[in-house]
Amino acid sequence: MERSKCQQLEEVEGFGCNGLITQQQPFNHQNPTLLFPKLPIDNDSSLISLDIGGTLVKVVYLVREKKRCMTSCSDGAIECHTLDGTLHFVKFETKFLDQWIQFLHSQLHCFVGESSDVQPTGFHKNMTIKEIDQEAFTHISGKKTYVNIDHCDLFPYLLVNVGSGVSIIKVAGNKKFERVTGTQFGGGTIFGFASLLTNCQSYDELLEISQHGDNRALDLTVGDIYGDTGYSEHNLSASAIASCFGKVNGNKKLSGYKAEDMAASLLRNFTYLIAQISYLVAAPLGIKRICFGGSYIRGHASTMDNISYGLNFWSKGQVAAVFLQHEGFLGAVGALLNYKKIDLNILAPHKLTAYDSSRLSDVGEEFHGKLEERVEDRLNREVERLKAELDRLQNDKATLVKKLKNLESKPCKLCGSCSKLCSSCETSNISQ
Repeated sequence: MERSKCQQLEEVEGFGCNGLITQQQPFNHQNPTLLFPKLPIDNDSSLISLDIGGTLVKVVYLVREKKRCMTSCSDGAIECHTLDGTLHFVKFETKFLDQWIQFLHSQLHCFVGESSDVQPTGFHKNMTIKEIDQEAFTHISGKKTYVNIDHCDLFPYLLVNVGSGVSIIKVAGNKKFERVTGTQFGGGTIFGFASLLTNCQSYDELLEISQHGDNRALDLTVGDIYGDTGYSEHNLSASAIASCFGKVNGNKKLSGYKAEDMAASLLRNFTYLIAQISYLVAAPLGIKRICFGGSYIRGHASTMDNISYGLNFWSKGQVAAVFLQHEGFLGAVGALLNYKKIDLNILAPHKLTAYDSSRLSDVGEEFHGKLEERVEDRLNREVERLKAELDRLQNDKATLVKKLKNLESKPCKLCGSCSKLCSSCETSNISQ
């Protein structure tokens, strides 16, 4: 039997695991992967989807596995086939796009003698929120909390996609959405400034050095103007930023400032600005929930904390910031699901399962933190799930015991006198 292209892809393990790609390291797997249960057997072709952005290319590819099962019917057992699919996520800088295509060309020959379909990304973001376990979460003061959003209360919401630029989309229902506005001041802008000021080579490097910086070395705060008490009349604390880079003046050269302080200032002010713009768009629309996605959020704790803090400040606690596990891959997932051979009606009844692929455990520190932290987080969630299941079973047991006592207290239906079924009644009942 001819191997599928995705099977060949798994065998060569070219995406950041072995061989040519590992040597140059432009391609990184992103966890968690997703399990699509029980796809129809006629959807066994290989699927690879790309979302090509200004800075990053996001790739989603579906690896399929045929399974056999026996189903009991009135006329005997019949054999059936099901098809599971595992969705993998890869990202790399746009400058490596030609290299990636050459890699596919050499390994899979998927662009030789075959036609290729170009699909729009579509808008299947709702599916990631509704159909994937633990997809949505909040991130406040370093604490990540998964949230279960009621499907009946999902709409409307804003989706703020933070890419090289920023797009703000109002989602009113399934397939009911519109781009409200956006700004050219996005992740690409901040990375551009950071490259000029700090000589960092990647956005991930910017995030790393920002962790060791202090934005107050460059930003002018309310406390710098009004003192330690801040400006209480307008509910402005002393630590509130009055002017981004407000302490920079001509008396000090660029070399006199620390790269990590500049990175910290850029990142903090960028995230605050995104939160403010998002609120100013949501407020007149009466929207109380904003979902933030895009590859420039990066699952970065400080970025999410700052957005949450800024949105809480500007909305006075009335609007919630929600983040997504597969934040940077929404467009690529949409393009894949928009493909004509994927029937969303088949996928919808099945809750998709997210899990960390053990095959990629040697990749090290990835999109959502170190492996040990992800494993610990997953174990904690499993413990909570088991506790909830134990509580449910105990409640069921208590209910059954109560019903049994009620039955035992009632007179026997056969003789009308004993509270329990006596031996004579039992014998009589059996004989009947």
